[in-house]
Amino acid sequence: MPSRIPRRTRGIAHIELALILMTMSTLLPLIFSFGQIFYVYAVLKQANQDAAASLASVPMAEWAVSEPGNSPMKVRAIAIAERAMASAGIGPDLVMVPLIVCKRPEDDQTACGGVERPDAITVNLQVRLPMGAVMDLFNVGESLKIRSSVTVPYNN
Repeated sequence: MPSRIPRRTRGIAHIELALILMTMSTLLPLIFSFGQIFYVYAVLKQANQDAAASLASVPMAEWAVSEPGNSPMKVRAIAIAERAMASAGIGPDLVMVPLIVCKRPEDDQTACGGVERPDAITVNLQVRLPMGAVMDLFNVGESLKIRSSVTVPYNN
């Protein structure tokens, strides 16, 4: 009789191991996918804050001589955000969509630049993150949009 107990116990241990391995093979990629999403968002938020801070520190003399549509300071701010994303290891395969808006007291949304001083600068960045097969469980689609928005006052 005592010789049968270890054999049963061994069979139950194999079944438990199989159940645990199936569960972990589903959960681990899911955990890593969520970790990647949160990491990309944190880096995007920091890059967004860096770009907004660089625009907020531009002297008014540079604002006055730059064009409102496509100013060099906007190009610099976008380059700062792209460098921050690249230095964090987020590669060029993610397409970043920048939107920079300068708000004045009389206008709701205007372009950056020109002789009028803005009150606040809003930088919106968006990244499309391709999703793997594990995220198909949540009907996310082929990619996930990650957005970040930062508004800073212009004090110069």
